[in-house]
Amino acid sequence: MVDLNDKNKLKQSRKSIEKITIEILDLLSQRLELGREVAVLKNNLNLPLVDPAQEQRLYKSIQKESESLNLNKNFSKNLLKLIIDETISREQDHLMKLRTPQKKKIGIIGASGNMGKWFTKYFSENGYSVGLYSRKLKTKKSQKSNIFRSIRDCVLQSDIIVISVPIETTNKIINDVLKHSDGTKTIIEISSMKKQIVSNLKKLSHNSTKLMSIHPLFGPGANVFKPQKFILVPIKSAISEKKLFNSLFPNSKLVVCNANQHDKSMAYVISLVYFLNLSFILSLDKIPHLKDISGTSFTIQYLLASGILHDSPEVISSLQISNEQFNEVLLNFTSNVNSIENLIAKNDNDQFIKIIKKVKKQIISNQKSYEDLYQLVNSIDSF
Repeated sequence: MVDLNDKNKLKQSRKSIEKITIEILDLLSQRLELGREVAVLKNNLNLPLVDPAQEQRLYKSIQKESESLNLNKNFSKNLLKLIIDETISREQDHLMKLRTPQKKKIGIIGASGNMGKWFTKYFSENGYSVGLYSRKLKTKKSQKSNIFRSIRDCVLQSDIIVISVPIETTNKIINDVLKHSDGTKTIIEISSMKKQIVSNLKKLSHNSTKLMSIHPLFGPGANVFKPQKFILVPIKSAISEKKLFNSLFPNSKLVVCNANQHDKSMAYVISLVYFLNLSFILSLDKIPHLKDISGTSFTIQYLLASGILHDSPEVISSLQISNEQFNEVLLNFTSNVNSIENLIAKNDNDQFIKIIKKVKKQIISNQKSYEDLYQLVNSIDSF
């Protein structure tokens, strides 16, 4: 007879193993990152990339630690060799990028914002010379990137200017940038709402300056070393702008659409999602108590909502209000809410079940999606 207590213990042990494995991977990632820093220091000091004496010291330390932890020495030695080989490989790749001819100069306007920081890190890691402009930035001795004192300085000293500012000020900044731009410059704006901004860019497209409007479909926490997903809204030529995009973001996925298609889609995938999660948090009471009794669905919903609220109030408000097409989506949503509310008030179980069945036909609801849900839950700690 199967002991349910043993099954529960097995399940818990597997969760613990998965958690520890993820922590090991996180530590390995940190080690590889430190390895790249060491590679740059060795390069600056004209030292060889491989240091046999240091490797021997490390092997001895690992052997000693393996004994104290009762680990197989050969296992530890082989594991360390894999780590060292991967570290050296990454160090070589990183130094290769640093030693290649200097790429174009990138100026980031709005560099103190979350996405401005992402683009700063992305271009810096890919060998570009990056300069920053923001009214909130101050020059520091430890600052690696150049800090511009004005938009004019940023434009004049950059080949490509990335505008990462609030939606409401994007058009003003675009106009200011163009005042100081010549035909050799490229201007890229990354706003999450496009109608008014793209309309303005099209009016300015007679200028020989290259213009590009993209929307990064990820948050500032995204890994700069992995391909990401973007939307491109063409201004002059979709072909030439796609070519420019691919030169700056190789291997990243690109979706091309017009401004109306973009904003209609964002009304669902951004504005509505933020609205739902704001409403969810506002509806909660005594969160510490709810934390103690929460299950899978609540945990994921709360993590999503709290993650979204990491954005500034101004950004969240802008995503709700700046998209003109969201009003229609919101009206449809509130109509559906009212319909469901009426069924609950009337205790109309039969009609409620019909609605659920209708909804299930609209989505891919299967065993895999259910398993994916629990895999997600098991990969994170309960909040």
